[in-house]
Amino acid sequence: MPEPSTLIRLADIEPLASGGSRLIYPHPERPGQLIKVVKHGSGRLKARFQVTRQLRELRVYIRILENTDDKLIRHLPGITGLIATDLGAGLSVEAIQGADGRLAPTFSRLLGESHAKPHHRDLLATFFDRLLSSSAITGDLSRNNLVLGCDPNGNDYFALVDGLGDNTLVPMYAMVPGRNHNKKRRAASRFLADLDAALNRSRQPTAAAVAPTRK
Repeated sequence: MPEPSTLIRLADIEPLASGGSRLIYPHPERPGQLIKVVKHGSGRLKARFQVTRQLRELRVYIRILENTDDKLIRHLPGITGLIATDLGAGLSVEAIQGADGRLAPTFSRLLGESHAKPHHRDLLATFFDRLLSSSAITGDLSRNNLVLGCDPNGNDYFALVDGLGDNTLVPMYAMVPGRNHNKKRRAASRFLADLDAALNRSRQPTAAAVAPTRK
């Protein structure tokens, strides 16, 4: 057990985001890094499951990293490793940035704030093509786990910042690969349909624009 003085202190820091099972914090000692910790008090995630949940994501990431044919690695934040925090085992990861240099916007925000552009459709299709070609296990494919990042060359890309690895006590998707693939395929159809709907809405003229001028 690490000494209290060696623990990364997060309890007094406001989390940047909250997912279904984890909280995301800025790394207090390493700019450009984030720390993921498993939520306490969740009915489906017990304290003893904290390290297991983090290790599952780390194992999936390493497996993808070691497979030179797996292009999904281009759509994942780098993982530094496990660290001890005052909130339990944390996973230190790269903070994906957007074009403005701040944390990359989520897919949910992209649609909700009407920032979706036609070229995002091709980027999203590329992401899901690579996800479906990968053996990666994805326990949580939600709108808030996919972000629109920007690489050092100024190129946009979609990145999966959370959701790797089974997020249930029994690793059902690892045990049944076909179930994992079907889940990813359904997510691809859903995300692409949502983006198409958002793009169609943005092409429609507003009521004010089409209203006849009164004389």
